[in-house]
Amino acid sequence: MLFRLPTISTLKVNLFSNYVSNIIIAGLGIIFVPVYLKYLGTETYGLIGVFMSLQVIFSVLDGGLGSALTKEIAQRSSYPAVKENKIGDLVKTLGTIYWMVAVIAGVFAILISPLLAGYWVKPVNLTYYDVVEVFILLSMSLIFLLPSGFYSGGLIGLQKHLTLNILKVIFALVKNGGAVVVLIFSSEKLITFFTWNLIVNALQSLVFKMTLWKYIGKERVKAKFNWQEFASVRKYALGITRINITALILTQVDRIVLSKILPLNQFGCYTLAGSIAVFIYQIIQPINQSFFPRFAALTGSSDKNELRQVYQLAYQVVSLLIIPAFLILAFFSEELLYLVTSDVTLTQSTKIILSVLAVANGLNSLLNIPYQLSLAYGWTKYSFYQNILLIITLTPLTIYLSLHYSALGGAVSWLILNIIILITGSIIIHKRLIRDEILKWYMYGLSLPLVLNTGLVWIFREISGWDMTNKFLTIIIVFSFGIICLTFNSILLPEIRKRIIGFKLYRQ
Repeated sequence: MLFRLPTISTLKVNLFSNYVSNIIIAGLGIIFVPVYLKYLGTETYGLIGVFMSLQVIFSVLDGGLGSALTKEIAQRSSYPAVKENKIGDLVKTLGTIYWMVAVIAGVFAILISPLLAGYWVKPVNLTYYDVVEVFILLSMSLIFLLPSGFYSGGLIGLQKHLTLNILKVIFALVKNGGAVVVLIFSSEKLITFFTWNLIVNALQSLVFKMTLWKYIGKERVKAKFNWQEFASVRKYALGITRINITALILTQVDRIVLSKILPLNQFGCYTLAGSIAVFIYQIIQPINQSFFPRFAALTGSSDKNELRQVYQLAYQVVSLLIIPAFLILAFFSEELLYLVTSDVTLTQSTKIILSVLAVANGLNSLLNIPYQLSLAYGWTKYSFYQNILLIITLTPLTIYLSLHYSALGGAVSWLILNIIILITGSIIIHKRLIRDEILKWYMYGLSLPLVLNTGLVWIFREISGWDMTNKFLTIIIVFSFGIICLTFNSILLPEIRKRIIGFKLYRQ
C-alpha cells in the first residue's frame, strides 16, 4: 500500500513531509522522556546520552558512502535512458561495503563496552554488569542504525521523501510505544527495553533496504558487486569523510576547551545554551534533504537556468525560516530560557550566551545552501581545508576568550569564526560555481531579510513588555512574532512571493 502513494515529488511535498516527520519524531521524543525516566531512572537515560555521543563518532566511519549514494542516485535517476546508469550495481556495491563497516564498528563498540562501563561512566545504583549489558545491546543496535541511514540516503536520492518520512514516523511510534508496553509489563525492564530497541532498529534497517530496492525495480535481480562502482565514488566519499571528521572536531573544540577551563556550573550554562541554539540546525536539515538531490541532478545538465531557479528558491527558503528563528532566540533568550528551565538564576546566567550562540548558528546556516551546491558539484576540498584552518584558529581563540570572559568568551569565538566563514565562504563558492548569483544571494539570502527582521524584532522588543514568568503569554507572543516575520519575508523574497501568488512551489 505504501508504494501506491502519489509519485509526486515536488519540492513542496518533500520539504513539507521532511518538516512534519521531524516535528512528530522530536515531539515523540519529548513526550516519552518522562516515561523512560520513571521506569529506567536518570542513570540509564544517561547511558543512552553517552552512547549517542559514540554513535556520532562512529558515523564518520561510513567513509562518506551514504552521501555518495544520495548524490549518485539523484544524478543517475535523472538520466534513466543512459545504459551506464546501473543504480542496482551501485546500491549493491556500496551497501555491501557499508554493512561491513557497520559490523566492524558494532563489534568494536562491543569490545570496548567493558572499558566504557569501568572507566568512562560512574554509575551509582546500576552495577558494572548492568552497564556492560546495556552498552553491548546498544553496540548491536549500532550495526543496524548505520545502514538505516545509508538506505535513507538512497531514498532521498530517488526523492521518495514522503515514503521515507512515513516509514520513519511509523518506526518512531513502534519504538516508543512498544518500549512503554515493555517497561510496564516486563520485570527485567533494563535489558528488555534495550532489546526491544535493538529489534526495532534491525527491522527498520531491513524495511528501509527493501523499500529502496522496491523503487529501484528490475535492477535488483541483475545487481552485482562491482568494484568500478566503488571506484567511481571513492574520491567524493573520501572528501565527505574528511569534511565530516574535521567538522566533528570543529564543533566540539569549544566544548572540549571550556570543559577544561571553566568551573562545572559555568560549563553547564554553556551546554544548556548550546542545546537550545542547536534548534537552528534542526530547521536547516529538512531543507538540505529536499534541495540537495535536486542540485545533484541538475549539476549534470547543460541547461543551468533551472539550476539557478532552484538555487534561488533554496536560499530564499533558508532566509524565510532561519533568520526569524535565530533572531527570536537571540532577542528573546531570557523569556525562552525561563520557559524551558523555570529558573531565574540560571536564566540570567545563560541568556547572553544563548543570544550569541543563536546568532552564530544562524549565520552558519545561511551559508548552508551554497555549501550544499558545492557538494552537489563534488567540490569537497574547499570545506575540508576551511575546517582545518578554522580548527587551528578556533582553539587558541577559544582558550584566550574563555580565560578572559568565561563561557561567554567561548560563544563569542564561535560567532567570530562564523562571521569569517560567511564572508569568505560566500565569495569563494559563488565565484567558482555560480558567479552570477552572488549579488542576488547577498541581497535576498542575507542582507535584506536580515535588516528587515532585525528591525522588526527590535521594534517589537521595544514596544512590548510582559512578565516572563507567564509562560503561556510567552509562547503566544513569540509565536505571533514569528508569523509576522514570515509574512514580511514572504512579501520581500521574490521566489517565495512568486510561488505564493501562483499557489505552488517549484515542481520537478
